[in-house]
Amino acid sequence: MKAKRLIWLLAAALALALFLPAAASGDGVLKPRLTPGGTMIGDMNKDDRVNTLDRMILARYLAKWDGYAERIFDMDAADVNTDTKVNTLDRMILARYLAKWEGYEIYFTAEAPP
Repeated sequence: MKAKRLIWLLAAALALALFLPAAASGDGVLKPRLTPGGTMIGDMNKDDRVNTLDRMILARYLAKWDGYAERIFDMDAADVNTDTKVNTLDRMILARYLAKWEGYEIYFTAEAPP
């Protein structure tokens, strides 16, 4: 019985080691991914937070609402998936990240998205 428990614990530890985000610092705190200009990815209005206001700004920018291009301080922050285009895919990734969908944090914490 102890051997099975030990194998299970080792397998769990290995799984954790493999799936921990690459952006974790030595103290286990996830570091935000930054643009070359120093803005957090997803932070449209540069208030040092990624939240639903950023999602709204991006959605309205993509819908071509007047004045919303100026509200995005760093277009690199709006290009969430770093494909050099700001489009609805970036909005979708941001929305799913904010809704806490599993796997989307990689776009906001790793050095490079998948």
